[in-house]
Amino acid sequence: MPTPKDPRSAVILPFRRRDPNAPPPDRDPIQAREKRINARFEREIDGLLAQIGPEEDVTARIARLEQEGTAKAAADLPMIYLVRSMRRELDQDLSGALADAEHALELAPDDVDVLRTAAKLRARRDEPGSIALLDRAAQIAPTDPRNYLLRGEILAEAGDHERAITNFNRAITLDPTSRAAYAGLAESFEALGRIEDAITACTAALRLDPNNAGLRYARAFYHREKGDTEAEIRDLDRVIKLRPNEPYAIGDRAAAHASLGRSKQAIADYTRAMQLEPDESTFPSARSVLHLQAGALDLAIADLTIAIRLKPSSAAFSWSRAVARHASGDLEGAIGDYELAITKEPKETHLRASLARCLFTVGRTADALRVNAEGLALEPDNVELLLDRAEILRRGGDDDAAPEALEKRP
Repeated sequence: MPTPKDPRSAVILPFRRRDPNAPPPDRDPIQAREKRINARFEREIDGLLAQIGPEEDVTARIARLEQEGTAKAAADLPMIYLVRSMRRELDQDLSGALADAEHALELAPDDVDVLRTAAKLRARRDEPGSIALLDRAAQIAPTDPRNYLLRGEILAEAGDHERAITNFNRAITLDPTSRAAYAGLAESFEALGRIEDAITACTAALRLDPNNAGLRYARAFYHREKGDTEAEIRDLDRVIKLRPNEPYAIGDRAAAHASLGRSKQAIADYTRAMQLEPDESTFPSARSVLHLQAGALDLAIADLTIAIRLKPSSAAFSWSRAVARHASGDLEGAIGDYELAITKEPKETHLRASLARCLFTVGRTADALRVNAEGLALEPDNVELLLDRAEILRRGGDDDAAPEALEKRP
């Protein structure tokens, strides 16, 4: 397989670990998305990889060039190592990718593409020296915005957002059309709590790419942090128009509608999200809250049953269903759910308080006192449990013990 005519056209993979077109991490429950290859990057290097061939072919070419020992072979070797590094990074072999980049760096220590690739992979592997390599790249090519963009991304990933902002701004000065630099700038502003600045930077990125759903989703999140729910909904409307089958955007819009008291719209959105992502437990759980608020206890119980089936380890779901069953008059069912919640979170005293009250309501006073005592053993100064114990003792006829329980309050 021939090498590319212009090795400098080789694409350097983006540093960001998550897809820049994906929602912000805390708005995206599927952490596995971080393991997916950036689809945009795949398209960019697809032609290059087709030219170079599979890793075995690249390895064979490296061996041939090393055997040739000619000046031309020596000149080609760094970029071929870099291409195999890209190939390995694409396959999520970061260790192998970094080894190839470091080898390329030994052969071509002043090659800017090599410096950037090695810097990015060192950072992704949490190894030192990435910024020093980018400093060197900036010395060699001071007007190349990619040096500052990558340095900004690495600094942001390390939590050094002030320095990241300086580098993103430098990248923008050199390339005012850099959507990625504006997006990175917005993320760093948000991390520093500068939400208005984050919105401004994200808006600048959207002017460059108005149909970018990921940027629109990010700005919706910034509007939410600012407390501008109507603006959040407007951006989410646009995201959903661009990505009509994105369940998490629909779920976020449902939450926004719910926060404004628009239960009908919220329930419709949660229902649609459940259809698109039937294995996501947060959607039926959130819809159950709306049903509870409306007094539709049977619907709430049905939603929570779905949520428990999808995520049986959740004590919160079992506790919520217990509350709904308690409110519906199904006290035995509520007791069973409270007990189930306790098995999942045995150190949560509020679960024992709820169970003790329910047991007392059905006349199981001894069991109520036992469960209450278990809670107090975990948290002796818990005022809620002490007050409950005094009330159970008083209503149970033990007027002498009730004041003693109250005296133990801190």
